[in-house]
Amino acid sequence: ENYYPTEFGERPRAAVYNEPFISAFGDSYVHCDGVKHNETWEEDLSRMLNKDIYNFGTGGYGTDQAYLKFLSVFPKVRTPVVILGLITENINRVVSVYRPFYYEKTSIRLTKPRFILKQGKLTLLPNPVHSLDEIKNLQNPYFMNRIGRNDFWFNRDNYPELRFPYLKILFNKRIWLE
Repeated sequence: ENYYPTEFGERPRAAVYNEPFISAFGDSYVHCDGVKHNETWEEDLSRMLNKDIYNFGTGGYGTDQAYLKFLSVFPKVRTPVVILGLITENINRVVSVYRPFYYEKTSIRLTKPRFILKQGKLTLLPNPVHSLDEIKNLQNPYFMNRIGRNDFWFNRDNYPELRFPYLKILFNKRIWLE
């Protein structure tokens, strides 16, 4: 997540108009990865409107994470307009707890929280890794199997789980197809 030393933790703005108008939340497209602070679309729009537009985008975020950031930040900033930017690829992120499960070549190799529908209600599953010390768990196949149960992309090829009875692995059709 981005941690900018600004009033609300938003991406730094080139000008302050003292008229909060828009808060933008989302992924790298909202954050405008790859351009300078004064070159974002939020900055262009801010100059055109002469109003403050806050950029809360975070590279690699799913729409669920952007929503959680909105819940955390919006009570402090309270702009009359809120933008939630997303692209269709964000659907992959929303149903995942660990990006390498759906995109193995990713540079983002961390876990994230996820919402699921449980008894007709949206329920937040917290991030399975709670601290830097727990990152080592990502090397543990039992931990990965456990968190994978809440990830749409985990085991989509129906590989057998590494657990008792181990003989089931030998008779698994997917293993023989490999």
